Amino acid sequence: MKRRKLIFAALTAGATSAIKTRVYGSDTKVLSVGDVEDRVDSKPRSFEFNKPLQFNLNSATKRWKEDDVVLVRLGEITFSYAPDTRALDAKLVGTILTFDKVDYDISVVVFDKNDRMLGAAKGVCEVPRVWYGRCGLQSITIDLDFGSSNAFRDAKSFRASISDRDVLTPDDWQDDGQP
Repeated sequence: MKRRKLIFAALTAGATSAIKTRVYGSDTKVLSVGDVEDRVDSKPRSFEFNKPLQFNLNSATKRWKEDDVVLVRLGEITFSYAPDTRALDAKLVGTILTFDKVDYDISVVVFDKNDRMLGAAKGVCEVPRVWYGRCGLQSITIDLDFGSSNAFRDAKSFRASISDRDVLTPDDWQDDGQP
């Protein structure tokens, strides 16, 4: 158990450059480096290959004009395993709010039935700053490539995280003179 916690902690630290990470598990909360134990204790979510799985993972909120703004919302993941090449891929589907130009790291880790880590993939969710008096909502798809391994055929569960980034409000970036 300690080995699994250490591997996941190291992977998460290496896969994201942020100090805080939002993690999907049995509950979702903002975590700091000191909360690694809390993050690891939540159980991974099970899945089947080629079946879309609904889940809810949001980026950290940004407070602006008495509203809580969430820039990234992920709601569906589909894992695909190709037996001939032993390749594992995943497709994440969600929405972004074009509030500020921010690149979020999305990390997904897969485990076997004994909760042994089999592999990890990282993708980037690019949120553009598009502002015409208000921000817009856009659908997104993020493709993840885990690589190839015989072990991927035994993948049964996953965890996902979104890095925590600094987000400017329109008041902040309009002061800078940047569109």
